[in-house]
Amino acid sequence: MNGGDLIVNGTLTNTKSGYPGNTLVREGTLRVSSIADYGTPSSIGIATAGGDIRLGNAATTGTLDYVGGGGSSNRSI
Repeated sequence: MNGGDLIVNGTLTNTKSGYPGNTLVREGTLRVSSIADYGTPSSIGIATAGGDIRLGNAATTGTLDYVGGGGSSNRSI
């Protein structure tokens, strides 16, 4: 965690979380079993509008692996 953000450099399996910030998968894989809209706890936190999911950067590749059944989100990737 960094200022409310979740930063992943490797593989992380997460269930439900209430962290409020961005989800940053800089390198590796974030495997999630639940996904929800802004403000609702899920594997990618409870972020309010603007709490985005960011995959990789200029030099790396990040992967979001959704292993849950159904679900949707209004969070931007």
